Amino acid sequence: MVCFQKLMSISSRFRFVFLGAVFAFLSIRIGDFDILPDVVGYVLLVIGCSGLGGLSVRFAVARIFWAVLAVLSVVPAWCLGGRTNDFAYLVQAMQCGGLWFLLGGMIAFAVTALRLDLVQILTRRRMAFMVLSVPIALYPRLLTKPLDDVSGAVVFITAMAMLLTLFMILHGIRRVQRELAVEVPDDSAGSPVFALFTILAAGALGIFFFSQHSGYRSTTFSGVNFHAKSEEDCKQVDADLQTRFGEKGFTDSYQPTAMDQFAGMHSAESRDYWLKSDKEEFKGIYLKVSRSPATISISTKWEHDGFKGGEIRTKRKAYELSLELARWFHARPERAVLSPDSDDTGIRYFEESLAELPAE
Repeated sequence: MVCFQKLMSISSRFRFVFLGAVFAFLSIRIGDFDILPDVVGYVLLVIGCSGLGGLSVRFAVARIFWAVLAVLSVVPAWCLGGRTNDFAYLVQAMQCGGLWFLLGGMIAFAVTALRLDLVQILTRRRMAFMVLSVPIALYPRLLTKPLDDVSGAVVFITAMAMLLTLFMILHGIRRVQRELAVEVPDDSAGSPVFALFTILAAGALGIFFFSQHSGYRSTTFSGVNFHAKSEEDCKQVDADLQTRFGEKGFTDSYQPTAMDQFAGMHSAESRDYWLKSDKEEFKGIYLKVSRSPATISISTKWEHDGFKGGEIRTKRKAYELSLELARWFHARPERAVLSPDSDDTGIRYFEESLAELPAE
């Protein structure tokens, strides 16, 4: 391995850098499959920068950024909870830092070779990338509503400018590799340990996440069926129920899946709607409320896509919430007892379900 590193020329290392940048910054997808995986690009960038520290210390700093990104790139979205946007900002900031030092190393290399034309080209393209990265990062958060013609044109122009800038940066890297690196002897053969560690760390983290991923799970179960003594009693219970839901952060929501097509139906006599809470403790839990003139029925749906332990916590919270509602309805004086034998069936069912759940 060491011999291989020493046989690699500076030109070969810049070739790794060029290919790594193609994989890391460009994306070509067929369905959900990315033909240019980011993790491959980051590993190639680590390998390429590993032997360039003798030209400029900026390459060594850039290598650290690419190594961190290689590990972050195998972190799946399902383990981020509700922080996918924050994670995307972190990745983009790391990309900007890595590219800043990578191009900074090439600029220092061009200064040493007295190629002021390449210095100016790389400096301008590096600054263009940093400036365009700001609106690209902010667009997903700012443009939460449908775009009008003007906003759509601005977004399209910015995206095209960024794509053009990326191609120009790749062209600049290629010029450094062809015009400067060919004449430089390889007296900075870096150790392969760092690159090997990056590959192993990314692979180990990927295997860990795969082993702990339970996949997408979802279950909808019948929660509470409340029968009121009269229509007026049902309206009073429904009003108190809305207050109780509000205290827990539940508000009207779209149906969680396309299969729940009847949610959201209303008439003069009945309501049929979904509720979702904005509180973290009820994340992934939906309530479907169906109210007729004298009855209220609540179905509970939980869904989870992430760690196995998180699935159990979500399921437990769904049962606890249903048990709490069952006890609340059971204590209401407006409740009509239809069958004494099955009066507390719902409460017993949720208590037994909670007892059967495995430890997290």
